[in-house]
Amino acid sequence: MEPVASHPPPPKRLVPAKPPADPLLPPEKQGWFKRQWNSWGESAMYKGIAISDNLGTRVNGWAEGVGAERFWPTSNDGVQEMEKAARIIKAFTVDGVGAKVEKKDEKTGKKIQRRIQRKIPARVFRQAKGLVVFSSLRNGIAPFGGAGGTGVILARLEDGSWSAPSFISPNNLAVGLMAGLDLFDCVLILRTQEAVDSFASHKVTIGSEISVAAGVYGGGTSIEMGIDRQPVMSYVKTRGLYAGVELVGQAILYRFDEAERVYFWPGITQKDILSGRTRAPREAEVLFQAIDDAESGAAQRAHGLENEFFEELDWEDPQQLDLHDGETLKLPPTPEQLEREEEDEEWRRKKEERDKKRFLR
Repeated sequence: MEPVASHPPPPKRLVPAKPPADPLLPPEKQGWFKRQWNSWGESAMYKGIAISDNLGTRVNGWAEGVGAERFWPTSNDGVQEMEKAARIIKAFTVDGVGAKVEKKDEKTGKKIQRRIQRKIPARVFRQAKGLVVFSSLRNGIAPFGGAGGTGVILARLEDGSWSAPSFISPNNLAVGLMAGLDLFDCVLILRTQEAVDSFASHKVTIGSEISVAAGVYGGGTSIEMGIDRQPVMSYVKTRGLYAGVELVGQAILYRFDEAERVYFWPGITQKDILSGRTRAPREAEVLFQAIDDAESGAAQRAHGLENEFFEELDWEDPQQLDLHDGETLKLPPTPEQLEREEEDEEWRRKKEERDKKRFLR
């Protein structure tokens, strides 16, 4: 007779089980007031959700009408949030974030302003242990202001792939000298496992529980400079006017209700999702593709290899060579370019190995 296969013991309960009711005792009775109070509370909750969804649909429609992303959480918006996150990543890698720089003309000595579109480098995505992508509305009339929005968070698993997305809602109350209204998109690069673990709870506060620094742009050694050694780097793209000094504590809340609807798992926690205990839905494929393009550099080079780190707008170099039609100028690669090519090749090899092992993302 073959031995019976042993199974691992079930996991320990984190919450002690409620003791069973004594069948010899009469059932607990609820008074009229308690029953009515519970009924009123449940009815008010559902009505509040319905009102919020109705208002959120209108507000999100207005935001999309002015060229911004949706930011008001509504029921059953998980698919929309994954698609939105993919668009935001593309906006930071394919199109870039606008900025102004000055360049001195060597002939005249005058300073000339130019506009550029800066992009998040592929190396930053490869080094990331986690990604937080969200959009938010920020407003303030001195002395108080605040922000609220929606987004997703993903964590890198042990095999180098990405976990399923979890749904979040960033909120904060600001105090200081401020005024204005702003719609903004944000990408947070989580660079340490400790930073990822801090998001495994229901709530994490940026600034007090975890420090954040402005993200770096460009290639080569600039990525290895001191500022990017912070556990979190932030990249922000604004669409509005918001000025002043403020003290902000950004609280990232876990949207457990939306996670339960998307993954059909009552009681699922953010730690369950970020640790890879659930498979990603097929609707997340567009998000994974955007991340793959950002890691490989294909997104940054979509407008040409010369525009990998930034694109120049409305600028003419007085010393630019005048080439005839069909002519191209080829220069030998720099050591930094050769290093990036080697990193790209190594990343593609590892990605092919991960894709062979992956049955469903």
